Amino acid sequence: MARAAPAPLPPAALSAESRLRAAVASENKTVFRLMEDIRLTADIGEVKCPDLEVVGECKKKNGRPRLCKIDGQNSYGGFGGMSPKVSLRNLELTRFRSAILAGGPSCDFKISNCHLTSNAGAVVSTAVVSSVTIANSSFVGNKGILVSTGRYDKIMMTDVLFKSNRGGPVISLQRATLTCVRCGFEGNLAESGASAVEVYRMGAKFTRSWFVNNRVTKPGSQGAAVSLSGDSATTFCHCRFDKNTVAEEGGKRKRIEHVYVGLEAMAGPGFVEFCDKRPAIGVTLANAELAKNVFDSCGNCR
Repeated sequence: MARAAPAPLPPAALSAESRLRAAVASENKTVFRLMEDIRLTADIGEVKCPDLEVVGECKKKNGRPRLCKIDGQNSYGGFGGMSPKVSLRNLELTRFRSAILAGGPSCDFKISNCHLTSNAGAVVSTAVVSSVTIANSSFVGNKGILVSTGRYDKIMMTDVLFKSNRGGPVISLQRATLTCVRCGFEGNLAESGASAVEVYRMGAKFTRSWFVNNRVTKPGSQGAAVSLSGDSATTFCHCRFDKNTVAEEGGKRKRIEHVYVGLEAMAGPGFVEFCDKRPAIGVTLANAELAKNVFDSCGNCR
């Protein structure tokens, strides 16, 4: 006599990882409330849920809230798919082997009150016409480009810290727009290019943000903190620059370099604007003709 199939386990009996995977596979809008830490045993994989929100609701022993940890164990990747809409809140995301949020055209990614540390590769990777919003979060001690964008993406960051990351730039904009309000870039290191932000075409606006102790180690490179190229239009509103350096030829000495302006004269009306005024040293022009594209003005900071 054939045995009856076992009854499915009730949701409460499933592991937190299994319940997360069920939420990712759901065909309906889902808010997944995580109450405990997860150590992944495989990639999270393709997001089939049309609108997924993962919210950490973990508690300390004294009952106070803490970030719930999702640990990729240096082996696994995160949320993927063609055009996913994913929101992550109140999480510590650590030791992911590949992108935590990745997708094709028209992605909508949100990260809020999260700590991202010891990850390898892009944390966020998008294709075209996507939206990325990051708030009240920190990226500390990661490797590689952390936010990599596609054409016509819109990136909004508020109260975000990028500290002690390696192998940057931490943000790479390719024909995308970035708005950064009260963002900090501290002690990031790259071998070449920029260690903090690289802007190619389109542009960026930084408001009350700071760039401190960012370094480029390959002799002869440019743009220790920020590198601008193409016809990008970039504005710094009341920002602070301090001790950003690049290695000089020979590698024994360093020079102060906060912003490298490599705009292409034939690409379009690119410009750089500093409000109230540019740093006294550390703004390097690829050629003297670009001086007319650099302004001390607050016209775009109102």
